Amino acid sequence: MSTCQSHYFEPIVCKKSASTPDRQPLAIRDMSTFPSAGHLASWAGRCPGNDQSAGKRRSGRPRKGSKWLGIALGEAALAAIRTKNTYLAAQYQRLKPRIGHGRALGAVKHSILIAYWDM
Repeated sequence: MSTCQSHYFEPIVCKKSASTPDRQPLAIRDMSTFPSAGHLASWAGRCPGNDQSAGKRRSGRPRKGSKWLGIALGEAALAAIRTKNTYLAAQYQRLKPRIGHGRALGAVKHSILIAYWDM
């Protein structure tokens, strides 16, 4: 067990395992830092990219966010899509045929962050 610390994250106890890194910030100290859920998602690098030219919307890459938060969200999203009768699993199943596994997983990560901000 080790403690994790970051500027935005409170110290918490983290478990070491083969699939998770040693340091993994999971709890944000003060949500008033982020005026909206969109600001939190943008800071974490989980917003969809925006690329427009001549009125056409093209696919854009999301920005790089916190590496450790990305890993934690990835594991949470993978666990969420394997549950039955949940919104996140249904969202993933709805999006996967159209946009593929990676992008659908990114949408689930974004939804987890939005829900976290609302709590």
